[in-house]
Amino acid sequence: MWFCLYCAPSDVLGELILKALFSFWYLILLFVICLLSRSWTFFNLHLIYNCTDY
Repeated sequence: MWFCLYCAPSDVLGELILKALFSFWYLILLFVICLLSRSWTFFNLHLIYNCTDY
């Protein structure tokens, strides 16, 4: 009985912490992908404009 009472809250807390960490890393990953795609499209546009200029 005591074991269940002692373990249940920590398990829930650990699960919440894990979920928070995973969502945090997921957001960072999305942000990085967004930045990379933006810089990549900017780079491609830059190349296209340079090619059309010459």
